Amino acid sequence: MNDIVEKPVHWAAHVLLIGPDPVDPEESTSLWDTLLPWPVRILLVLAAAFIARQWSTTGVGEELAAALQYGGLVAVSLAASNWLILLAVNVVLALLWLLLGCTPRDPNTLLGKATPVLVFLNRQVGHIELQSVWWTVALALTQDLRWQLPLLAAVLLLWEPVVNGIGSTRPFRDPGRKDERPHKHDGSLFWARRPVIYATTLLGQIVIALWAPRQMHKLLPVMFAVALPDAIRYLRHRWRTRATLKDDEVAKQRRIDIRTTQRRVGRHADVWLGPGLVTLGMLAVVLLSWQARQAWAKSAAQALGSAGVPHEICDPAAAEPSVELSVFLVADNHWHELAGKRFPGQLDFADALVPTARRPVELDILSVGSLLRFASVYRTLAQQERDAGRTLLWAHLGDLADMGCRNEFERANQVLASSFAKDEFIGVAPGNHDKAFTGNFFWSPFWDKACRSGRLEKTISDRILLQAWRPVVQRRGGRMEPVPGNELYSWLTSRGSALATVTPLGVVHHRGQARGLLALFIDTADERGRDYGIAGEFGTLSKAQVEKLLELERTVAQQKGGPFVDAPLFLIFGHSPIGALTSKARKQLDRLVGKLEAGQGPRVAAYLAAHTHLKAAAAECLAGRRLPEVVIGSTLDPPQEAAILRVGPDAMGNLTLRVRALSLVDAQSCSCGTEPSIAASECTKLLASW
Repeated sequence: MNDIVEKPVHWAAHVLLIGPDPVDPEESTSLWDTLLPWPVRILLVLAAAFIARQWSTTGVGEELAAALQYGGLVAVSLAASNWLILLAVNVVLALLWLLLGCTPRDPNTLLGKATPVLVFLNRQVGHIELQSVWWTVALALTQDLRWQLPLLAAVLLLWEPVVNGIGSTRPFRDPGRKDERPHKHDGSLFWARRPVIYATTLLGQIVIALWAPRQMHKLLPVMFAVALPDAIRYLRHRWRTRATLKDDEVAKQRRIDIRTTQRRVGRHADVWLGPGLVTLGMLAVVLLSWQARQAWAKSAAQALGSAGVPHEICDPAAAEPSVELSVFLVADNHWHELAGKRFPGQLDFADALVPTARRPVELDILSVGSLLRFASVYRTLAQQERDAGRTLLWAHLGDLADMGCRNEFERANQVLASSFAKDEFIGVAPGNHDKAFTGNFFWSPFWDKACRSGRLEKTISDRILLQAWRPVVQRRGGRMEPVPGNELYSWLTSRGSALATVTPLGVVHHRGQARGLLALFIDTADERGRDYGIAGEFGTLSKAQVEKLLELERTVAQQKGGPFVDAPLFLIFGHSPIGALTSKARKQLDRLVGKLEAGQGPRVAAYLAAHTHLKAAAAECLAGRRLPEVVIGSTLDPPQEAAILRVGPDAMGNLTLRVRALSLVDAQSCSCGTEPSIAASECTKLLASW
């Protein structure tokens, strides 16, 4: 009985003092083993826990915890967005290793020389996978520094001894050496621990997936991209392990020589290449996040003494060109669901990375009022247009929602339909917040709890828009159609495709010639294009969407006939500005403009966007010419703005486009023109009276 008790006690003492992977007496002790023996590693993890406990309640500690967690979530998004590339590279390496490395080869032959390289690459990929997964678990599992730092230290310092210790146990030993403990010096330990690495990586992926069980299916592609190649490697491992039982003495010695060479080559690379690359990548994300945070703090401090509406001067008495067509534009109202659970992205740290997405509760309370106020302005201007015999059209340039909650989107659509003239609607350009959590992530463990009304996936967003607005667009002679994607992929990941809209606006005149003006609304939240995992930073536009837009343009033009076929002009509306598009999306936009103009000279009059929450005007080089671009402001973020687009010939008969920002509150007592406004002085008096 005493022997039974003493054995586990002796085993526990052995592991705690010596470690699960003791130094091999047959191998010279490396500098790394000398500096970081097992007790020192344990002490460093405990020291990290102590430091984290001291820092966790400080401002610096809270910001560091937010940066660490944000980095972990970015890592998940990047991997999920690029799963197909990961799968292709990973499967190729695993299959080559399976095909070329099944039997020991003469090292003097070409295949014999290639085999160690394949072994080395596959081993390092395994290390990178394991480290990446468990770094993500340590970083993103919580936003509490008391857990993050010790978990990070444990992943960095303890993973290899623990994996080696498990790999040294009897179930993982070479069948030909069942009674011998695997050694590092002959490479047998590297062989024995491979199934442990694969199983540990899979376990980490399961932990991440279970973190948000309702979104587990969205991570299936990236889990498959890791699990399938690892399964191939494991099958190769089992196959080769069984084959060793039939090896003769020459084959056994050759295998030992190959493993010894692998050990000698990979001894330092195991630390600096696999884990080193992962560590440097994660540190880069955190340092860039920290740098952004400091830049934001500096800009915020500088802005304290200069807050207010920019002083803009115009001459209301200046002659205005004639107006043939007007469009009222709103964007970025970012209605926010407040009933859900608070999450780390609602802290000040979010401003460091996305300064246009500040969402204090006080500002959100006013968001409905600002949109309703602009609806009132629209109705006043619409009456003025009717008095002049014209119609005031209107459109939305995206980001109706904020966190990506279904209630936000449905509520915004209902208010738009009831407050504006529904029949004068011409289109919507979906934004990144209309499909992703906080406008960035297609997966997040906080999404379900933050959105009690349900997640606003791209498939749901497109369906709501189609149900609400497609009949209206069709009554105007336009078309609003989804861009079909892969149905199986959409079902597995809840990732949709895109929404394309083409609407005829009316007939305008350029140098006396009647021209048919068509509006094309592109979807820069296109999920057939890759946003690299961060939708808020990269607008997308796929080749399939461009083809659909061109198809819809031809259909609408043929139905309208006359100048829409003989002399068409185009306005392109999108959510993301041209500078925020990925390089592939920009090429597709260039292609779209080139196809619309078809060598007939400039036909695309301008590109109008939103997203940045600040009005701007520029000219971008597209299709071999400079294309005017206008960015409108947000109805939510100060200075709260809408815009009105007016089209008509000037005194010389040249068709002109003018976009005027409409501020919710004007700094001066009168606005530039006849648009209704509220003077800042009136607001000041009203607030003072409270």
